[in-house]
Amino acid sequence: MLLALLLSALVLDRVLGRLLAEVKPRAIVVGAAALLGVVGVATSAHAYFDLTHAYETESHRYHEEMARFVGARLGSRYVTVVAAHDWDVDDVNRYLAIAAYDTLSGLAKRGVATKTVYRVVKAGELAAAMASPPTVAGRGLLLAEQFFVREPFEGVDLRALVARDLPGARASVWHLGDGTELFTWWEYEVPLGAAHD
Repeated sequence: MLLALLLSALVLDRVLGRLLAEVKPRAIVVGAAALLGVVGVATSAHAYFDLTHAYETESHRYHEEMARFVGARLGSRYVTVVAAHDWDVDDVNRYLAIAAYDTLSGLAKRGVATKTVYRVVKAGELAAAMASPPTVAGRGLLLAEQFFVREPFEGVDLRALVARDLPGARASVWHLGDGTELFTWWEYEVPLGAAHD
């Protein structure tokens, strides 16, 4: 057994020696670099798709949870949902329409229009939209995904805006079962005489 291993090692040494003698070192280096480049591109692509999948999964979870949350509150207070720049407002509305179908259908039968109970607002338009905070029976709710709450986004400091336009609003954070912070919502009240229903 030991003899066989020694013979194999000797043969391998001679083959490699002959190969290195016949092939230019530059070709070896270029070939190795090309191989590493292919591996690097493949690794980068894999990492990109993993990141994209993670983002899409997180975004889907947010939209589903947000839509269920909002659907359960429609009609009892006016809801404003903040949409980031890369979200299609129509997509957010579709999530809400599906999750809150029964509620919205019931409101429609009573002659209550959708626009009088909730809206989806782009981040850049939020400051103007909240200058006169809308309500239902004097109550309102503002909701935003957590990344938008943590730091200014698209030139909007959400916390500062809430402090300015919704003084006294109560903030709460929605968590997933694993503890992930998904979104924050602020509940506010406006005296009925000053409400913008």
